[in-house]
Amino acid sequence: MSIKVVLNLNVESSLKKEFLLFLDENLPNVRSFNGCKHIKVYFNEDSLTMAIDEFWENKEKHQQYIEFIKQNGLMQKLQSYLSKDLELSYFDILDI
Repeated sequence: MSIKVVLNLNVESSLKKEFLLFLDENLPNVRSFNGCKHIKVYFNEDSLTMAIDEFWENKEKHQQYIEFIKQNGLMQKLQSYLSKDLELSYFDILDI
């Protein structure tokens, strides 16, 4: 069953430009990872908050991706642009 994954990020103000470049370089890799169906990115300039809205084939495939970026250092790099730890939530998609 497909799932929705939402990441909430607080971007460090002095690193915003570099962070957006980092995303521009790395989001194609996320989109091509096995199990990723769709990603949209939303940014609130006033609060420097970002929501990344993702659809994945299942939770396991997303967790495989998270493990992959932890192992290759991308997760640590991502966190370095943030003013606090990212929040990650999983949602089942209901047919109602």
